[in-house]
Amino acid sequence: MAPLLLVLVDLLACAHPSPVLQVQTGGDRLPAFTAAPEGALAPNPFTTEALRGALAVGCTFRFEMRRVGVDSTFEQWRIVAANADTVTINTTSLNAEGALLKDEGDATYTWDELHHHADFPAATTVREEGVVQVPAGTFSVWHYIVRDEAADTTSRFDFAKDAPGPPVKLTVQQGKGTVYEMILLERTRP
Repeated sequence: MAPLLLVLVDLLACAHPSPVLQVQTGGDRLPAFTAAPEGALAPNPFTTEALRGALAVGCTFRFEMRRVGVDSTFEQWRIVAANADTVTINTTSLNAEGALLKDEGDATYTWDELHHHADFPAATTVREEGVVQVPAGTFSVWHYIVRDEAADTTSRFDFAKDAPGPPVKLTVQQGKGTVYEMILLERTRP
């Protein structure tokens, strides 16, 4: 998704409405999610209203994206337009030196679509409270730990309780190893 929560990962980075994350290493973007059965969802970390209130025009997120066997890339997600119904996010990918790798352009979502980026299947999701430290700071978080037995994958989404939006950290393990991480470097507010 081009960005935010697939989580506003490809929640925003992939722009898929429901999540058990399937990871491919070496690709440009994270792939699709497996939909949860209707009505069988874990509690969402934020309300639509909380997202609308927190993601104002000018709000910017910078992430480091780490994939196994590939140099880290850095993504910037910037809110370029927002109204009562929709939000538009501009996404760019940079290398470690800050050179533009790809301009993903703008993607527009309804607030409801953005909210549903954090829909996780209740049967395979554990929600816990904790604290996470990333370059952007130390956050009191909800850990969403989502297990996909068929893919032997466990995804952990760490959502800052007081900062509605994408996770401050996302880690995907396949087998016993980490294959993907998304780490919040900076969040600026207008």
